[in-house]
Amino acid sequence: AVMNEGSVYQDDSNSILLPFLSTKITVTKREIRGEDNTLLPPGFQTAVFNYLSTIEKIHPENRWVSFKEFPGAIFLSSYFVGNVEGLLAGQFASRTEKLIAAAESLGGKILDDPDISPADVKISFFLLPKITVRLLFWDWDDEDNLPAVATFLFDTGIYHLDLESLTYLIEELVKRLIATL
Repeated sequence: AVMNEGSVYQDDSNSILLPFLSTKITVTKREIRGEDNTLLPPGFQTAVFNYLSTIEKIHPENRWVSFKEFPGAIFLSSYFVGNVEGLLAGQFASRTEKLIAAAESLGGKILDDPDISPADVKISFFLLPKITVRLLFWDWDDEDNLPAVATFLFDTGIYHLDLESLTYLIEELVKRLIATL
């Protein structure tokens, strides 16, 4: 039986097959495994379990905010900006073509609408059912000596998912993007 937006409950194994980016993850009561049957990192597993416990409260609104604009983000925002967005920006500085290819390999959709942002690259990722994030990327500007900048935008409808879980989900996305290099 279909649970929601691509999630399938598998009666024979008491598991849920859940889309994550361009792959499927298998969720049981005790663990979460990737398509290749590897056990996924503990933080990511916790994030998915938290997501599943709040999915009924998540309702996309198509209003987009940065991580630091979430209620209560003050304690995690410097970590997120420096260690998640900053890591991504550093790895893909002067490599926008590689970022686009990496994003597309994970199911990311390039957004061409200039009204979204003046960023050099704009990408939408379907992380999990009801959770889509946008990545805005401004490449390194050698003329003005400005570093590359990456910013994730989140739909305000996911406010019910805790910020630590959201961080783990985005860290997994960034890890997979960088792994393509």
